[in-house]
Amino acid sequence: MTEDKALKNKFQSSLSLLDSYIEQRGVLLVSGGVDSMVLLDAVLCYQPKIKLECIHFNYQLRGDESFSDEAFVKQECLKKGVPLIVEQVKIESKNGIQDKARQIRYERVAQLAKKQGWTFALTAHHADDQIETLLMRIKRGSGLRGLQGIHQKRRIHDTDFLRPLLMLSKEEIHQYAGLENILYVEDSSNAKNNYLRNRVRHQQLPQFKNNIGNQVEQLITSSLSIQKEMQILHKHVDVFFDQFKSGGCHHIEKKIFKELDSTVRFLLLERIFSFYGFNKELNQCHVLEIEKNIEAKRNSNREYGPVEIFFDSQYVHVTKKNQVSVLKREIKFDEYGSHPWLEQQTISLNRIQKQNWSGPQKGVLSFSAHTLHWPLIVRMPQAGERFVPYGRKGSKKVSDFLIEKKITGYHKRSFPIICDQKSIIGVVGLDISDEYQVDENTDQVCLCYTQGNEFFR
Repeated sequence: MTEDKALKNKFQSSLSLLDSYIEQRGVLLVSGGVDSMVLLDAVLCYQPKIKLECIHFNYQLRGDESFSDEAFVKQECLKKGVPLIVEQVKIESKNGIQDKARQIRYERVAQLAKKQGWTFALTAHHADDQIETLLMRIKRGSGLRGLQGIHQKRRIHDTDFLRPLLMLSKEEIHQYAGLENILYVEDSSNAKNNYLRNRVRHQQLPQFKNNIGNQVEQLITSSLSIQKEMQILHKHVDVFFDQFKSGGCHHIEKKIFKELDSTVRFLLLERIFSFYGFNKELNQCHVLEIEKNIEAKRNSNREYGPVEIFFDSQYVHVTKKNQVSVLKREIKFDEYGSHPWLEQQTISLNRIQKQNWSGPQKGVLSFSAHTLHWPLIVRMPQAGERFVPYGRKGSKKVSDFLIEKKITGYHKRSFPIICDQKSIIGVVGLDISDEYQVDENTDQVCLCYTQGNEFFR
């Protein structure tokens, strides 16, 4: 068998990854570079029954060169009869451009998949990309998860992302391009060392490949084996993920968390962070910082992109950071009824006759209805605000009252104040202001109570 025939057979074998997608609609992410243009040719050659479309992202980062690449991709797709979608995107931030561009690609493809009917997306990652990724993750201390490298098949935002060329080297891709006379463009930014991946590619990868010789394929096979073993671990992690989830938050008991195996802890945090929209790579530095806060005795909170963590004496609370800060949130009651407060929680006001009132109940505020000045407002207390708790003679700062009730950190969100047009009438779920108490002059009682998983945890 000639070398050319062996190379074609290897490509054909790699494209068998698409066998289960015959007659389905899919999209190929095409930059115009050699990798994606070779993959486009190979799919059309070895999987002709695939209903393929292409998408090209122009980030406008290289001036005329970016638009020249776009024009090239348009021309090649037109020649091959492949439908093309072009997305022109501007990235404002100068930091983390590659990560931001990747995030934009995946999110946009996922959005279009529903509209276009794509069941899968193809990217042209190859063996050299895999080794670069492994080297970068080892340097970052990504642990066992990092040794998985790039997944050949991974579901992201309800779309299967497939990488058929993952077992093929960059050299083999260039050989195929020469063999089939495939046209492509060169991205000048790939030659620069501005980005970490480029520095690894140009400075470390050649030396690494030279040292391990022909064991590159074995290394990649090992990473695929780790992926399979990690699938078993992830099933174990999923049990804890569901166990700790309540409403729009994960409440992890510190004692249980510390008893977990370190790898399970890492994977659990990664799973939870991803669930709440953390798109970057979680690494050991993040985990060590979180574990340090778990060991600390004080209440605190930390933010990681869209994720917010609250630490108290017993629990670690992980949730999605509010788009509108809870400190600025308020709800207005013009009449009796219910309104949402946090995630899956509601605050309700109800009115009953005094003779039907069974007396004070834990978590339920009981006001003398005739003393209220409507409308009523529920909000978080401002610094220094005071009220007179039931049965007391003097006023007290709301913040001091919450501390007295051992409510700090994350839990403060679940205990806002309720006010009428005159003053604070109570702290939801805890206590009323003394002047609004039910007494002998009361005919009707206003009940204020909460519904939802996070209150009074």
